[in-house]
Amino acid sequence: MDIQQPEEEYVPAEGEEFFVIDLAFISGDDTNPPPTEVYLESDGSRRLVKNVSETSFGQSADTSFLASLPSGGTGASLLITPDGHSQTFDLETLERVEDPLTDTYLRRVLRQDLSDVVSLGPVPGDEREFTADVRLRSARITPHVPTDIGPERWADEGRMWLIVEYEYSVDSDKAGWSLSNTTLTWQVEDEPQVNQEGRWWNQRRHVIFDVPAEMEKVEISVALVAEVNELVAGASVKTFSPKDFEVTFGQ
Repeated sequence: MDIQQPEEEYVPAEGEEFFVIDLAFISGDDTNPPPTEVYLESDGSRRLVKNVSETSFGQSADTSFLASLPSGGTGASLLITPDGHSQTFDLETLERVEDPLTDTYLRRVLRQDLSDVVSLGPVPGDEREFTADVRLRSARITPHVPTDIGPERWADEGRMWLIVEYEYSVDSDKAGWSLSNTTLTWQVEDEPQVNQEGRWWNQRRHVIFDVPAEMEKVEISVALVAEVNELVAGASVKTFSPKDFEVTFGQ
């Protein structure tokens, strides 16, 4: 016959009470979410509760822990720290503490599919005209750039990132287009230009803009400089005048 000792009874510290806290990690659209830590902060001390990642929790997995905290949760909070930026959940009010940077996530529209085609050219050559297209696929606003898209990480306070996904292609008659670099020059209103160099067609890419966090509507221009190599004229650089398009994100 097995005789089991009764389980030890846990009691909260004097003047405190137990809190059972449930956490869930639900993966979003990003395939490579940033490393995230969860801390419990109380009475001037901070304790690491969990390293959160898709591999440690599993998609939509839950975890729970028991904590002895001041009665009513006074002065206690959870800190959620993805990629080094902390967001706070107040355990006394049971509300998220406003954070100007990550408040962007609370906006009504964060991502939208696009279908516009920005046509550049035609630019005359010695035997034919050259044209190129920038096919817009999607646009999103975010305070944090996923690592599989770019190295920018968190935006500065009062700013956010506008990420536009697009596909660049040249006219169906590819004859004459050089293998030298192409430069797409992007500009959001009065913000600094973003230059992208490379040689690609029919490949999806992203361009990332640093924009004001209160932005609702923005006008973007894109221009092209490309080298062509024609039979008669030989190699030359063609400049395609900028074309504008507009992206709107309601609050």
